[in-house]
Amino acid sequence: PLSHHPPLLGISVDSRHYSHELIQKCGEFVLNVVPQQFQSQVELCGNHSGRNLDKFAAAGLELEPAYHVHPPLIQGALAHLECVVENRTRTGDHTFFIGRVLYAEARSSCFSDAWAPDSGNVLLCLQRDRYVTWS
Repeated sequence: PLSHHPPLLGISVDSRHYSHELIQKCGEFVLNVVPQQFQSQVELCGNHSGRNLDKFAAAGLELEPAYHVHPPLIQGALAHLECVVENRTRTGDHTFFIGRVLYAEARSSCFSDAWAPDSGNVLLCLQRDRYVTWS
């Protein structure tokens, strides 16, 4: 998170990746917060390019339409944040995208006014091949 008012979120994407190309073209992105059970799917999607492979199909992920943006939501995610790119900054080999959150949805069992740590393990990627959960 970058700002509460307005609600802004930042992500950094390697400029050589297909995801970067899609965000540049569409001007939108979705951040899906997934549970620990999605680790193998996250690893598959993080280690293959969408240029050459339908990663979602290969990972067995089911998608559903977002409410306000074109990129889809991942079914089974704990939360979704739908964003439109408001600004971008080149940071070496990455672009830092600043997105305005248009819509956010979370499982009520996991989130209320704050994260409810005993209600689900969130999968966090520390560096490409190391994962931890936040519980």
